[in-house]
Order: sequence, then structure tokens, then C-alpha cells
Amino acid sequence: MFDNIYIILVKPKYAGNAGQVARAMKNMGISNLRLVNPDFSFDDLELKKMAVSAYDIIENAKRYEKLKDAVNDISYIVGTSNRKRRYFSHSYTPKGLAKKILEQSNTNKTAIIFGPEDNGLNNNELSIVNDIITIPASKELSSLNIAQAVLIVCYEIYQKKYENGMIDKPVYKPAGFERKKHLFNNIETLIDKIDFAEKNKRKEHLHSLQSLISRGLPKRDEIDLLQGLINKVLKKVDDYK
Repeated sequence: MFDNIYIILVKPKYAGNAGQVARAMKNMGISNLRLVNPDFSFDDLELKKMAVSAYDIIENAKRYEKLKDAVNDISYIVGTSNRKRRYFSHSYTPKGLAKKILEQSNTNKTAIIFGPEDNGLNNNELSIVNDIITIPASKELSSLNIAQAVLIVCYEIYQKKYENGMIDKPVYKPAGFERKKHLFNNIETLIDKIDFAEKNKRKEHLHSLQSLISRGLPKRDEIDLLQGLINKVLKKVDDYK
């Protein structure tokens, strides 16, 4: 799906975190993982435990001793940092850089580099990157778990790629005005029959109920359900009287 996009972890300390990174990557369709001088072995049980069904990404991951070797065949390199760095006057949010990452990966191998869990990438490591991503977070705790950071970046890439085929809200045809008007008329009848509102509050209550229903953009079958409920109540009221 994203054959030219590579996630590179530099000096990751914990096997469990690397396993979670693999799972985050697979969630978003990215499968290329490179590890630079990890502080654990590939036989660590935590890797498999935390990767769960994404363990194939760990099995296929490549290991390097130096960062320069891990990016030797990469044309476009993105670094990650949660603070200002010497070599860059600005940074991008994951969403802000997602389009460029996709454009570059169409024809070039593209890598996104994440540093060690405790300190992140140092200035020397960041000196080789083309752009920097910073994930906006609360000043009270701006550093994210590495798997969280990978997931956020990969999610924005995934969303950008498929945004034209995805929607933020379900699309349906709301009920027409005439159908809602008939419901409102029945609501008005019910209010009067059960003496729900005092005369000076009647109009206000009717308006509030109409506004409540209209704001929700109910579907036709939802209006029909409410209509059926109110008709049933009206019949019970008439029978009682």
C-alpha cells in the first residue's frame, strides 16, 4: 500500500515499544520498518507480545548499526522532534506534511525517523533530514510514547491518501420538510391534549422541540418512528378520556 514509505527507529530502548510501533504501522498500511542500533534483541518476547498480529513487520524489519546506513537508499527524509532545533526554523504538523510525504513516496523512497524514547533525535541526527514533524501536544506533557507518535503520523498519511474516498459524517437523505411538518403538527396536538405547557410557554416549547428535531437532521424512517410513537400516545390519551 505504501511500499516507498519507511519508518526508522533510532536506538529504541524497549522491545515492547517496538512491537507497538509495528502494530501502529500495520493499522495504517505501512510495513517497512528499520531499526538502528536497538537496545534489545529480535528474540525478545516483548516484541511478539506487543506486536500481536503485526509481528510479520518485526520479522521483516532490517537492523542497522548506524543511521547513515539506514537512510543510504532514501531520497526524502523526515525527522521528528517535539522541540525547536538548531538546523530548522520551522516544523510541520503530521497533517501539514502528509501530502508532501505522499508526493515524494510516489517516486522516491521516503523515511520518517523517530528517536530514542528518552531524548528523541539529537541535532546531529536531525542534520540529515529534509523536513521535521512536530506533533502538537499539551505543554504539561508534550512528549508522546513512540508508538503513539508513529500512529499519529501514519494515520495522517493514510487519511490524506484516501481522503477523497472517505467522509467525516455518514451521508443520508434527511426527511423532507412536509414530513417533519406533519410530525410537528402532531406534537402540537399532543402538547395541547395533555396540557404540557402553560399558554404563555406553549409557543416557546413548540419552537424548542422543533429546533431539537431539525438540528438532528433525522432520516425519513426516524421521523416515521417518532410519528408512530406520538400517534400511539394520542390514541391512548383519547381512549383514556
